[in-house]
Amino acid sequence: FVIYNFFMYLVAYLEDELGDVAAYYSTKEPVPHLWPVARWLRPWRPGAEFFWQAKRGVLSYVIVRPLATAVSVAANARGAYCEGEFRAACAYPYVALANNCTQMWALYCLVLVYQATRRELAPIRPLPKFVAIKAVVFFSFWQGVAIELLAAAGLIAPAETTTYDADDVAAGLQSFLICLEMFVAAIGHAYAFPPSDYAGADASYPPPSVLDNLRVMFDVRDVMTDVGGVVRETLAEAG
Repeated sequence: FVIYNFFMYLVAYLEDELGDVAAYYSTKEPVPHLWPVARWLRPWRPGAEFFWQAKRGVLSYVIVRPLATAVSVAANARGAYCEGEFRAACAYPYVALANNCTQMWALYCLVLVYQATRRELAPIRPLPKFVAIKAVVFFSFWQGVAIELLAAAGLIAPAETTTYDADDVAAGLQSFLICLEMFVAAIGHAYAFPPSDYAGADASYPPPSVLDNLRVMFDVRDVMTDVGGVVRETLAEAG
């Protein structure tokens, strides 16, 4: 949800500044894919196709992550999830692979969007915003996978005097590190998203209340509409 809203924030800014974003970028040079994707995927045509493919890439993670969580809960209830265990009979490695692949693709699509729009987005300093969002959403997941791999390899083990097992220690270490890292992330977000970036509203209109802001923030109808559109068009292309 955070990644989706960040992507739409960038698109909304471009629409305010440029009008028809697809038409504006249709006159630009194609953004080349990065290695090794460039070996098997042609550059997306600038304009409508580019932003459609980027949006679909971002939404792929929005779709897969809740589904993977549901699978994890169901498998855990049946004793088949086996968190941190990389065995064929466990659901954990498949869930981790699906999350990791879709995260990587969403990150890759955001990198392409940054490459294509960094000049037009320069007034809102896009690079710190990209780094702040990606660090919180992606780094914590990969850190958790790395810790679980270390625990599975026996490099993280509980003391003999405790009743905790290796999985408990790995989960506690991840939680402890996130507590420390989120303090640093909060400082980074204060720099990347300063109030001055959003202080240009018309002063004749009263600012929205906290409740109004919360209502807008938790309104996910736009996400559901876009997810439905992506699914329908992807199925139509596949058919």
